[in-house]
Parts: sequence; structure tokens; C-alpha cells
Amino acid sequence: MTPIQQNDVHAFDELYARYAQRILGFMLKMLGNNEGRAQDLRQDLFLKIAERPHPFDTTKKFYTWIFTTVANMCRTEYRNNSRHAIWDIDAANAQTAVTENLVEEVDALRFTNELNQALNNLQPER
Repeated sequence: MTPIQQNDVHAFDELYARYAQRILGFMLKMLGNNEGRAQDLRQDLFLKIAERPHPFDTTKKFYTWIFTTVANMCRTEYRNNSRHAIWDIDAANAQTAVTENLVEEVDALRFTNELNQALNNLQPER
């Protein structure tokens, strides 16, 4: 069992000091320089490590484990944002289609009304 897994605060502080900046830089690259989101995810990562340090396999290198975890978090974030972007685009396209259809219907109704009015005003030919 590692000192982190034994809830050693000094070990956690050392871990944070060693990896926090590198993780932030990696997350910035993965998230398209969205610094706010990268900082939020980094905080989430270290919070998870503090709350549940047991998932780390002590037979493997910590560096590999933590950066694999970070990459997975970024991929999940990217997928979630991509889905939201697709929904936003679909909603905007649907709204545009509804608006265009409504405009076409109003134009057709206006044309029909004006045509009927013009036909009613015509005098029969003699």
C-alpha cells in the first residue's frame, strides 16, 4: 500500500506538486486550450485521488496510471461536449426549418388572401 493509499497528507501534497502543472498542460492540449474546463477536471482528478486512492495498481508506474486516467477524463469530456454541440446544432437547424416553414406558410396565406381579394374586385367582362 502506498502512502497516498494510507491517506498521508504530505504524500498527497508531493503528488500534487509533482504532477499538477504537467496534468494541466496535457489537459489544455486535449481540451483545445479551455483553461477553465481543464482546471475543473484537474481538480476533479485530485479530489478523486484524495477520496478514493485505492484504484491505483501499485505494480504499475504511477505516471502511466495518472496520465491514462487524465486522457480518459478528457476523452469523456470531449465526447460529452460533442454530443451537446450536435444537439445544439440540431436544435438550431430545427428552429431554422420551423421558422422558414412558418414564413413560407404565412407568405402563401397572404398571397392567397390578396389573390382572392383581387379576384373579388374584378368586374366581369361584357
